[in-house]
Amino acid sequence: MCVLTTSQVPGLRRALRFVFTLVAVFFVLWFPYNVVLILHSLQFVGLIQSCETSRQLDYAIQITESLSFVHCCLNPVLYAFVKKRFRLYLQKITQAFCRKSTFDIQLSETSLSCSRYTAQIEMLSVTNT
Repeated sequence: MCVLTTSQVPGLRRALRFVFTLVAVFFVLWFPYNVVLILHSLQFVGLIQSCETSRQLDYAIQITESLSFVHCCLNPVLYAFVKKRFRLYLQKITQAFCRKSTFDIQLSETSLSCSRYTAQIEMLSVTNT
């Protein structure tokens, strides 16, 4: 490990930090689910027989499974932060919001007509109900 961190390859330290971040996020989000699965397996085998424990394990599976699926949503965001262009764009956006400046977004005629059409459909659906 010391050889990798003292290497003079440009960007190696940053790449290692990113890999360790990915592994840490994976571990934090998936480890609880796997522990609960092991406990559920023990219940299935018959080592855990309490009804209350069974109910708690069912809740724990739902919660930890949802937490582990967050990893699937978070992983692309982590990869996006690696790209320098994305980080610079995000920095510009946050600076613009901090200064409370207005964005000049030019909408094309197509997007304006689509949004008007969508608004008309929504109004019709509200009035017809």
